[in-house]
Amino acid sequence: MHMPSSVIRSWRQDVLRLELEVIFASGRRYCYQAVPEAVANRLVAAESKGSYSSGTSATAFPSDGRAA
Repeated sequence: MHMPSSVIRSWRQDVLRLELEVIFASGRRYCYQAVPEAVANRLVAAESKGSYSSGTSATAFPSDGRAA
């Protein structure tokens, strides 16, 4: 899903697997594991998606750190 953000280009959540895939404006792609649906919903609702993402997903959930 496209996201209006200067830092995050798009995101996709797999609710069954609890994965949150985030593609940043730089082209880097991360797949965060064990992300509850409520956390993904807060990312979408956050005023600053980049700040929320760097303060939550990047530090609280494991990621495979794939490069696009």
